[in-house]
Amino acid sequence: MKLNFLYLVLLFFAFACEKDSNKVQLAIDNHCMPQETGPIIPYYKGPGFGFEIVQLDSFRYTMPYSNPNNKNEFVYFVYDYKLNNSGIYTYNILTKQKSLVLETDLRAKKRYPQSDIRWSRKGWLIFADFDNNIYKVKPNGDSLTQLTFSRNNFVPEWNLMGTMFCVQHYSNTLKIHFTIIFDEHGKNIDTINYEGKQVIGNQPHWQHEKYILGSNDNGIVLYDYINDKVTEIRTGNLSMGFMRWINNDEFIYNGTNGIYTYNVSNNQIKQIRKMVNSNGYAYINLLDNKQIICQRNKTINLDSLREILGVKSSICIINPCDTIVTDLDLR
Repeated sequence: MKLNFLYLVLLFFAFACEKDSNKVQLAIDNHCMPQETGPIIPYYKGPGFGFEIVQLDSFRYTMPYSNPNNKNEFVYFVYDYKLNNSGIYTYNILTKQKSLVLETDLRAKKRYPQSDIRWSRKGWLIFADFDNNIYKVKPNGDSLTQLTFSRNNFVPEWNLMGTMFCVQHYSNTLKIHFTIIFDEHGKNIDTINYEGKQVIGNQPHWQHEKYILGSNDNGIVLYDYINDKVTEIRTGNLSMGFMRWINNDEFIYNGTNGIYTYNVSNNQIKQIRKMVNSNGYAYINLLDNKQIICQRNKTINLDSLREILGVKSSICIINPCDTIVTDLDLR
Protein backbone atom coordinates (compact mmCIF):
# COMPACT_ATOMS: atom_id res chain seq x y z
CA MET A 1 0.00 0.00 0.00
CA LYS A 2 2.81 2.43 0.93
CA LEU A 3 4.63 1.81 -2.37
CA ASN A 4 1.49 2.40 -4.42
CA PHE A 5 0.83 5.58 -2.42
CA LEU A 6 4.24 6.92 -3.42
CA TYR A 7 3.43 6.26 -7.07
CA LEU A 8 0.18 8.20 -6.65
CA VAL A 9 2.18 11.10 -5.21
CA LEU A 10 4.55 11.01 -8.17
CA LEU A 11 1.65 10.80 -10.60
CA PHE A 12 0.15 13.85 -8.94
CA PHE A 13 3.21 15.87 -9.90
CA ALA A 14 3.14 14.43 -13.41
CA PHE A 15 -0.55 15.06 -14.06
CA ALA A 16 -0.96 18.38 -12.22
CA CYS A 17 -2.17 21.25 -14.39
CA GLU A 18 0.15 24.23 -14.63
CA LYS A 19 -1.21 27.25 -12.75
CA ASP A 20 0.03 30.83 -12.62
CA SER A 21 1.11 32.51 -9.38
CA ASN A 22 1.61 36.21 -8.88
CA LYS A 23 4.17 35.48 -6.18
CA VAL A 24 6.95 34.17 -8.44
CA GLN A 25 8.26 34.69 -11.95
CA LEU A 26 9.24 31.83 -14.22
CA ALA A 27 12.62 32.44 -15.86
CA ILE A 28 13.41 29.71 -18.40
CA ASP A 29 16.92 28.89 -19.56
CA ASN A 30 15.99 28.29 -23.20
CA HIS A 31 19.38 27.16 -24.44
CA CYS A 32 19.37 24.06 -22.21
CA MET A 33 15.89 22.73 -21.62
CA PRO A 34 15.55 19.34 -23.35
CA GLN A 35 12.04 18.20 -24.15
CA GLU A 36 11.45 14.48 -23.69
CA THR A 37 9.17 12.65 -26.08
CA GLY A 38 6.95 9.67 -25.43
CA PRO A 39 3.38 8.59 -24.83
CA ILE A 40 1.00 10.72 -22.80
CA ILE A 41 -0.95 8.98 -20.04
CA PRO A 42 -4.55 10.25 -20.04
CA TYR A 43 -6.07 11.75 -16.91
CA TYR A 44 -7.87 9.41 -14.53
CA LYS A 45 -11.62 9.44 -15.22
CA GLY A 46 -13.09 6.70 -13.11
CA PRO A 47 -14.37 6.70 -9.52
CA GLY A 48 -12.23 5.90 -6.51
CA PHE A 49 -8.68 6.92 -5.63
CA GLY A 50 -7.02 6.71 -9.05
CA PHE A 51 -5.28 4.30 -11.37
CA GLU A 52 -4.62 0.70 -10.46
CA ILE A 53 -0.83 0.23 -10.41
CA VAL A 54 0.87 -2.94 -11.67
CA GLN A 55 4.60 -3.45 -11.08
CA LEU A 56 6.38 -4.40 -14.33
CA ASP A 57 9.57 -5.55 -12.63
CA SER A 58 10.19 -7.72 -9.57
CA PHE A 59 12.67 -5.12 -8.30
CA ARG A 60 11.92 -1.61 -7.18
CA TYR A 61 14.84 0.84 -6.88
CA THR A 62 14.19 4.00 -4.93
CA MET A 63 15.48 6.86 -2.75
CA PRO A 64 18.95 7.56 -4.22
CA TYR A 65 20.98 10.06 -2.19
CA SER A 66 24.50 11.15 -3.05
CA ASN A 67 27.47 10.88 -0.73
CA PRO A 68 28.27 14.53 0.14
CA ASN A 69 31.99 13.70 0.20
CA ASN A 70 31.98 11.85 -3.14
CA LYS A 71 29.15 12.58 -5.57
CA ASN A 72 30.07 9.46 -7.61
CA GLU A 73 28.59 7.35 -4.81
CA PHE A 74 25.00 7.15 -3.68
CA VAL A 75 22.88 5.16 -1.26
CA TYR A 76 19.56 3.67 -2.33
CA PHE A 77 16.90 1.17 -1.33
CA VAL A 78 15.82 -1.90 -3.30
CA TYR A 79 12.74 -4.02 -2.79
CA ASP A 80 12.32 -7.50 -4.30
CA TYR A 81 8.63 -8.26 -4.86
CA LYS A 82 9.20 -11.97 -5.59
CA LEU A 83 11.21 -12.79 -2.48
CA ASN A 84 9.46 -10.17 -0.34
CA ASN A 85 12.75 -8.87 1.04
CA SER A 86 14.74 -5.73 0.65
CA GLY A 87 17.93 -3.92 1.51
CA ILE A 88 19.91 -0.71 1.65
CA TYR A 89 22.81 -0.53 -0.84
CA THR A 90 25.48 1.86 -2.04
CA TYR A 91 26.68 2.18 -5.63
CA ASN A 92 29.75 3.78 -7.21
CA ILE A 93 29.06 5.21 -10.67
CA LEU A 94 32.69 5.07 -11.78
CA THR A 95 33.64 1.60 -10.52
CA LYS A 96 30.10 0.18 -10.97
CA GLN A 97 30.50 -1.49 -7.57
CA LYS A 98 27.33 -2.31 -5.63
CA SER A 99 27.64 -2.94 -1.88
CA LEU A 100 25.05 -4.16 0.62
CA VAL A 101 24.72 -1.92 3.66
CA LEU A 102 21.86 -3.55 5.52
CA GLU A 103 19.35 -6.30 4.81
CA THR A 104 15.84 -5.41 5.92
CA ASP A 105 12.87 -7.57 6.77
CA LEU A 106 9.60 -6.29 5.34
CA ARG A 107 7.44 -8.96 6.94
CA ALA A 108 8.77 -8.19 10.42
CA LYS A 109 9.03 -4.49 9.48
CA LYS A 110 12.54 -4.64 10.89
CA ARG A 111 14.95 -1.90 9.89
CA TYR A 112 12.78 -1.21 6.85
CA PRO A 113 13.11 2.50 5.99
CA GLN A 114 9.81 4.33 5.67
CA SER A 115 11.52 7.61 4.68
CA ASP A 116 14.52 8.87 2.73
CA ILE A 117 17.96 7.56 3.63
CA ARG A 118 20.40 10.45 4.14
CA TRP A 119 24.22 10.42 4.05
CA SER A 120 26.23 12.73 6.33
CA ARG A 121 29.61 14.35 5.85
CA LYS A 122 30.83 12.36 8.86
CA GLY A 123 30.08 9.12 7.03
CA TRP A 124 26.78 7.97 8.56
CA LEU A 125 23.53 6.93 6.92
CA ILE A 126 20.32 7.78 8.75
CA PHE A 127 16.73 6.58 8.27
CA ALA A 128 13.42 6.05 10.05
CA ASP A 129 12.07 2.51 10.33
CA PHE A 130 8.49 1.19 10.32
CA ASP A 131 8.24 1.76 14.08
CA ASN A 132 9.08 5.42 13.37
CA ASN A 133 12.33 5.28 15.30
CA ILE A 134 15.59 6.62 13.90
CA TYR A 135 18.72 4.57 13.14
CA LYS A 136 22.17 5.35 11.83
CA VAL A 137 24.62 2.97 10.20
CA LYS A 138 27.98 3.16 8.47
CA PRO A 139 27.91 2.72 4.65
CA ASN A 140 29.82 -0.56 5.03
CA GLY A 141 27.07 -1.90 7.33
CA ASP A 142 28.98 -1.47 10.59
CA SER A 143 27.81 0.19 13.79
CA LEU A 144 24.04 0.03 13.36
CA THR A 145 22.76 2.28 16.15
CA GLN A 146 19.22 3.10 17.25
CA LEU A 147 19.03 6.83 18.01
CA THR A 148 15.41 7.34 19.16
CA PHE A 149 13.07 5.09 21.14
CA SER A 150 9.88 7.15 21.49
CA ARG A 151 8.42 6.24 18.06
CA ASN A 152 6.45 8.84 16.06
CA ASN A 153 9.68 10.22 14.54
CA PHE A 154 9.75 10.79 10.79
CA VAL A 155 11.97 11.98 7.90
CA PRO A 156 15.36 12.42 9.62
CA GLU A 157 17.87 14.82 8.06
CA TRP A 158 21.52 15.55 8.89
CA ASN A 159 22.78 19.09 9.16
CA LEU A 160 25.54 20.28 6.82
CA MET A 161 28.42 19.05 9.00
CA GLY A 162 26.75 15.87 10.24
CA THR A 163 26.88 16.94 13.88
CA MET A 164 23.10 17.15 14.35
CA PHE A 165 19.94 15.80 12.78
CA CYS A 166 16.30 16.86 12.85
CA VAL A 167 13.10 14.80 12.71
CA GLN A 168 9.40 15.51 12.44
CA HIS A 169 7.77 14.23 15.63
CA TYR A 170 4.07 13.64 16.27
CA SER A 171 2.81 14.10 19.82
CA ASN A 172 0.01 11.69 20.73
CA THR A 173 -0.79 13.92 23.69
CA LEU A 174 -0.88 17.29 21.94
CA LYS A 175 -2.06 15.88 18.60
CA ILE A 176 0.40 18.07 16.67
CA HIS A 177 3.62 17.69 14.69
CA PHE A 178 6.78 19.59 15.55
CA THR A 179 10.47 19.42 14.70
CA ILE A 180 13.04 18.03 17.15
CA ILE A 181 16.80 18.63 16.88
CA PHE A 182 19.17 15.91 18.14
CA ASP A 183 22.94 15.72 18.31
CA GLU A 184 24.60 13.04 16.21
CA HIS A 185 24.34 10.52 19.07
CA GLY A 186 20.58 10.91 19.53
CA LYS A 187 20.52 13.35 22.46
CA ASN A 188 17.51 15.70 22.29
CA ILE A 189 18.85 19.26 22.26
CA ASP A 190 15.99 21.42 20.95
CA THR A 191 12.34 21.54 19.87
CA ILE A 192 10.96 23.80 17.15
CA ASN A 193 7.31 24.82 17.18
CA TYR A 194 6.58 27.90 15.08
CA GLU A 195 3.52 29.89 16.20
CA GLY A 196 1.84 26.74 17.41
CA LYS A 197 2.01 24.98 14.05
CA GLN A 198 4.26 22.57 12.22
CA VAL A 199 7.24 24.35 10.66
CA ILE A 200 8.04 21.84 7.94
CA GLY A 201 5.47 19.47 6.47
CA ASN A 202 7.65 17.17 4.37
CA GLN A 203 11.15 15.70 4.15
CA PRO A 204 13.48 18.60 5.06
CA HIS A 205 16.89 19.31 3.55
CA TRP A 206 19.52 20.80 5.90
CA GLN A 207 22.57 20.73 3.62
CA HIS A 208 22.98 24.49 3.85
CA GLU A 209 25.17 26.78 5.94
CA LYS A 210 22.10 28.51 7.37
CA TYR A 211 18.70 27.10 6.43
CA ILE A 212 16.63 23.97 6.84
CA LEU A 213 14.60 23.77 3.63
CA GLY A 214 11.05 22.47 3.64
CA SER A 215 7.48 23.40 2.84
CA ASN A 216 4.12 23.94 4.47
CA ASP A 217 0.62 24.86 3.28
CA ASN A 218 1.78 28.33 2.23
CA GLY A 219 4.81 27.33 0.18
CA ILE A 220 8.55 27.24 0.87
CA VAL A 221 9.91 27.35 4.42
CA LEU A 222 13.45 28.44 5.26
CA TYR A 223 14.21 27.85 8.93
CA ASP A 224 17.32 29.56 10.31
CA TYR A 225 18.16 27.28 13.23
CA ILE A 226 20.97 29.47 14.65
CA ASN A 227 18.79 32.58 14.86
CA ASP A 228 15.47 30.73 15.36
CA LYS A 229 13.87 32.54 12.44
CA VAL A 230 11.34 31.29 9.89
CA THR A 231 11.08 32.73 6.39
CA GLU A 232 8.05 31.70 4.31
CA ILE A 233 7.99 32.18 0.54
CA ARG A 234 4.45 31.98 -0.76
CA THR A 235 4.48 30.20 -4.11
CA GLY A 236 0.79 29.95 -4.92
CA ASN A 237 -0.19 26.65 -6.55
CA LEU A 238 3.25 25.63 -7.78
CA SER A 239 3.95 21.91 -7.28
CA MET A 240 7.31 21.27 -5.60
CA GLY A 241 8.55 17.80 -4.69
CA PHE A 242 11.81 16.29 -3.40
CA MET A 243 13.51 19.66 -2.81
CA ARG A 244 17.29 19.64 -2.27
CA TRP A 245 19.86 22.40 -1.93
CA ILE A 246 22.41 22.62 -4.76
CA ASN A 247 24.14 25.79 -3.49
CA ASN A 248 23.52 28.51 -0.90
CA ASP A 249 20.90 30.24 -3.06
CA GLU A 250 19.23 27.49 -5.09
CA PHE A 251 17.49 24.19 -4.63
CA ILE A 252 16.46 21.66 -7.26
CA TYR A 253 13.04 20.01 -7.34
CA ASN A 254 10.59 18.20 -9.59
CA GLY A 255 7.40 20.07 -10.36
CA THR A 256 4.69 20.28 -12.98
CA ASN A 257 5.95 18.71 -16.23
CA GLY A 258 9.64 19.01 -15.47
CA ILE A 259 12.67 19.53 -13.27
CA TYR A 260 13.36 23.03 -11.96
CA THR A 261 15.66 25.10 -9.81
CA TYR A 262 14.44 27.82 -7.45
CA ASN A 263 16.56 30.76 -6.31
CA VAL A 264 15.51 31.84 -2.81
CA SER A 265 17.39 35.15 -3.02
CA ASN A 266 15.34 36.51 -5.94
CA ASN A 267 12.41 34.05 -6.27
CA GLN A 268 13.45 33.07 -9.79
CA ILE A 269 12.53 29.67 -11.19
CA LYS A 270 14.49 28.00 -13.97
CA GLN A 271 13.15 24.95 -15.77
CA ILE A 272 16.03 22.69 -16.73
CA ARG A 273 14.07 19.80 -18.20
CA LYS A 274 10.63 19.24 -19.72
CA MET A 275 9.12 15.78 -19.51
CA VAL A 276 6.07 13.79 -20.50
CA ASN A 277 3.89 12.34 -17.77
CA SER A 278 4.78 8.74 -18.67
CA ASN A 279 8.34 9.41 -17.48
CA GLY A 280 8.52 10.80 -13.95
CA TYR A 281 11.50 11.58 -11.73
CA ALA A 282 12.00 11.74 -7.96
CA TYR A 283 14.80 12.00 -5.38
CA ILE A 284 16.86 14.32 -7.57
CA ASN A 285 20.62 14.71 -6.97
CA LEU A 286 22.68 17.21 -8.95
CA LEU A 287 26.26 16.03 -9.45
CA ASP A 288 29.42 18.12 -9.76
CA ASN A 289 29.44 17.64 -13.55
CA LYS A 290 25.80 18.88 -13.71
CA GLN A 291 24.47 15.40 -14.44
CA ILE A 292 21.47 14.31 -12.39
CA ILE A 293 21.07 11.06 -10.47
CA CYS A 294 17.46 10.29 -9.60
CA GLN A 295 14.71 7.70 -9.45
CA ARG A 296 12.88 7.18 -12.73
CA ASN A 297 9.31 5.88 -12.85
CA LYS A 298 8.38 4.81 -16.36
CA THR A 299 4.65 4.34 -16.87
CA ILE A 300 2.70 2.59 -19.62
CA ASN A 301 -1.04 2.31 -20.15
CA LEU A 302 -1.90 -1.40 -19.78
CA ASP A 303 -5.68 -1.07 -19.96
CA SER A 304 -7.26 2.26 -20.84
CA LEU A 305 -10.82 1.05 -20.18
CA ARG A 306 -10.09 -0.33 -16.72
CA GLU A 307 -7.50 2.41 -16.13
CA ILE A 308 -4.61 0.13 -15.20
CA LEU A 309 -1.07 1.46 -15.41
CA GLY A 310 2.18 -0.51 -15.47
CA VAL A 311 5.13 1.08 -13.68
CA LYS A 312 8.82 0.24 -13.66
CA SER A 313 11.27 2.04 -11.40
CA SER A 314 15.00 2.49 -11.88
CA ILE A 315 17.81 4.77 -10.81
CA CYS A 316 19.12 6.74 -13.75
CA ILE A 317 21.56 9.36 -14.96
CA ILE A 318 20.20 12.37 -16.84
CA ASN A 319 22.57 14.47 -18.94
CA PRO A 320 22.21 18.24 -18.50
CA CYS A 321 21.43 19.30 -22.08
CA ASP A 322 19.95 16.36 -23.97
CA THR A 323 17.08 13.90 -23.67
CA ILE A 324 19.25 10.84 -23.00
CA VAL A 325 18.30 8.89 -19.86
CA THR A 326 20.64 6.08 -18.79
CA ASP A 327 19.22 3.49 -16.39
CA LEU A 328 21.87 2.03 -14.08
CA ASP A 329 22.15 -1.77 -13.93
CA LEU A 330 21.77 -2.44 -10.21
CA ARG A 331 20.82 -6.13 -10.34
